[in-house]
Amino acid sequence: MASSSSSTSLTIATIAQISAMVIEKLTTKNYITWQDQVLPIIECISMANHVLYDSKEPKATITNSEGKEEQNPFLPIWLQEDRLVKSLIIATLSPEVRALTVGLTSAREVWKTLEERFANSSKQRARDLLRKLQEVLRDDHPTLHAYLQEVTMISNELAAINHPIDNGDEVYWSLNGLGDKYESFVTTMHVRSPPPSTSI
Repeated sequence: MASSSSSTSLTIATIAQISAMVIEKLTTKNYITWQDQVLPIIECISMANHVLYDSKEPKATITNSEGKEEQNPFLPIWLQEDRLVKSLIIATLSPEVRALTVGLTSAREVWKTLEERFANSSKQRARDLLRKLQEVLRDDHPTLHAYLQEVTMISNELAAINHPIDNGDEVYWSLNGLGDKYESFVTTMHVRSPPPSTSI
C-alpha cells in the first residue's frame, strides 16, 4: 500500500497529467480500447487492487498490542488511494458515460459498472463487424479499390476492439465478396501459399 505522502503527491501533482495520457475517452462504442489504455496506467501506479478485486475498506478502528481500540491508520490512506483511482477513471470518461457513475462511491463500483454496461456490447459489436465482413460485396462499391478499402476498414475496427482476424481470414472473405466476374482469380488466390494480403 502506498504511503500517505506519496498518495497526496500523486493526487495533487499528477492526476491531470495521468488522465491526459488516455487519448481516447470512453464512449458507448470503445470500451475495449479504453480499458486497454486505462488499466495499464492504474497497474503502473500500483492501485489495480482498487478496480480488479473487491478490496474491502479497512475497519475504522483496530486493536493495538495493549488490547485497546484505536483509529486504524490505514483507513485514510486506503480512502485517499481509492478516491484517486475513482477520479482518474472518471476523468477519462466522455460526458455521456460519466453520467452512469453519479452516486457511485468507490473505484471498484465505477469499474464494475462500466464493465457490466459495456463489455457485452463490445462483444456484440465484434459479431456485427464480422457479419459485415462476411457480407460485404464488390458489386456494392464503385471500384475494386473502394471495396478493398472497406474490407480493410472493417478488419481494422475488429482489431481496435481487441477482436482481430488473421490475414488468411481477411483474404478469404475479401475474395468471397468479389463475385462471379473474378471466379478464376479467386480460385487461383485460394490455393496460393502464402496467402496474399489485402493491403492497398
